[in-house]
Amino acid sequence: MLPLYYQEVRGASALSAGLRLLPQGIGMLLTRSWAGKTADRNGSRNIVLISLAAVAIGTLPFAFAGTDTNYAFLSIALLIRGAGLGGQFVSIMMSVYIGLQKEQVPHASIATRIFQTIGGAFGPAILATVAQHQMAAHAGTDLHAIAHAYNVSFWWSVGFAVAAVIPALFLPMRKKSGIEVAPQKGDSRAGGQQ
Repeated sequence: MLPLYYQEVRGASALSAGLRLLPQGIGMLLTRSWAGKTADRNGSRNIVLISLAAVAIGTLPFAFAGTDTNYAFLSIALLIRGAGLGGQFVSIMMSVYIGLQKEQVPHASIATRIFQTIGGAFGPAILATVAQHQMAAHAGTDLHAIAHAYNVSFWWSVGFAVAAVIPALFLPMRKKSGIEVAPQKGDSRAGGQQ
């Protein structure tokens, strides 16, 4: 929805809209290693909860953005949103593999890719449907009505981030004392490697 907002509401070209999203990618890069190290030490629950808050805060300005909202303000919002997305993705991916045996890792990897693909299609489809419904309700080509339609879809996105807090509460929250490897069948070691 972000590139569409820049293209349809702000009149940007596809290239310009893509370039406007760079702060989000930079934000993801900034939190990637921090989130991985922190989740490895303390578990992923708190990192994901903080990241979801950052995603909601970074999306919120777009729920109010109009036809002339300051680009620098939106870039800062995208940086915050990207930081949240980076922390969230890395922490969740790390927690998927906790306690798995070596032969289970490929299955977990495939399952996470399938869920990412489904979520990556399902979420934007819902948001696009919301925006389309809003545009149909205001049946004109007024730019402010189009901006309002995107505002509503971004409110839904904020709502999804808030709703994601519930499954995030089930993520592990524990301190690890080193690299943990699940014991293999017939393996006499009870712990992992130090």
